[in-house]
Amino acid sequence: MVEVETVIARFVQASRNSLRQDSQRYYCYAFRRFAKNVGLSAYTRRQLAGQTGRQLIIRHLDTIPRNSWRWTLSVIEKVWMNGLDLPWPIDSKRDIGKLPRIRRRLSPKDEIVRTWALALEHEPDPYYRLVWLLIAEHGWRPSHIRRIKWRNVVYDSAGKPKELYADGSKEGFKTDAPIAARLCPEVSEALTAWSNRLPFLGDENPIIPRRSAKGEIKPAQPLTEDNFRRCWERIRQKWELPKLSPSELRHYAASVVRKIGLSKPASCLLLGHDGGQGDMRSWYDNPDVGELMDEQIVRLPHGVLGTLLLSIEVKDSIPPNALTLVGQYLDGKIGTFEFATKMELIRQQTTIMPEATPTP
Repeated sequence: MVEVETVIARFVQASRNSLRQDSQRYYCYAFRRFAKNVGLSAYTRRQLAGQTGRQLIIRHLDTIPRNSWRWTLSVIEKVWMNGLDLPWPIDSKRDIGKLPRIRRRLSPKDEIVRTWALALEHEPDPYYRLVWLLIAEHGWRPSHIRRIKWRNVVYDSAGKPKELYADGSKEGFKTDAPIAARLCPEVSEALTAWSNRLPFLGDENPIIPRRSAKGEIKPAQPLTEDNFRRCWERIRQKWELPKLSPSELRHYAASVVRKIGLSKPASCLLLGHDGGQGDMRSWYDNPDVGELMDEQIVRLPHGVLGTLLLSIEVKDSIPPNALTLVGQYLDGKIGTFEFATKMELIRQQTTIMPEATPTP
């Protein structure tokens, strides 16, 4: 009979040079689910090499949404061939037919993100607040914040966190793409508040270390995927918030940087996305990282959430055209530079000169 854990161990060994550890864990999780669903351990390799193997895979597909079939088949195939060491029994044209394309997740509505942001403005726990801000302000993946270390933080002359840079290939992110962000005030303050709670800041220690449900901090231990998911769910339940995943916030951040006119290189660097070579301009237009982070802080002085939460005290003296201009800026219809230029013109036009004192 097939021993599922032996199959998985063989797959892990065979794919150690082609897949990252995070990807291996996803594959192992999906194969275990398949094996449990169809009772794989009740069959022999000889049975699986025949029609039985094909029937079991098709039976498993019938239990999951069709739009997940492409990814599921890809995962099972890799473990099947590298772990079971058997030929793949599925002929896609004969057995499956045309598979639907993987659907892109939609960006969440402003109202949902605003609900989270307003609640977590009042979060007293610096650990929870920093987890939220690193995801929401930059659109980072959980794997980014699980792997960044204190040596990735750059400080200004006053010792305040100013930037964060991490190379994907060195830190073991999902891709080799780096992340680089000029930190907005909220993130810088949250980093400082959290660092003050730690006994020491070792360069190789994770910024977001493992913390037990009782609050015990393990400074040298990074979060696992399960640790992060539980942490995120505890934050949501604590404030009774609607469902909102880090993946959805990544989409939201990407939509925000598009609306405010952040360039593609600066956007990719902020989100930790590999933009690829693309066209000729993308290949030759390769600015310095510092220049791209300058662009980030100019366009996003208060981060991604700043475009959502920026509030202005409305006074009778504010002219209607200024309020209209603010609305256009917050809606992403005009950029920061255009907003500042036009607002300065309005200020000059509406400046009230002091009345001259009559000469006796």
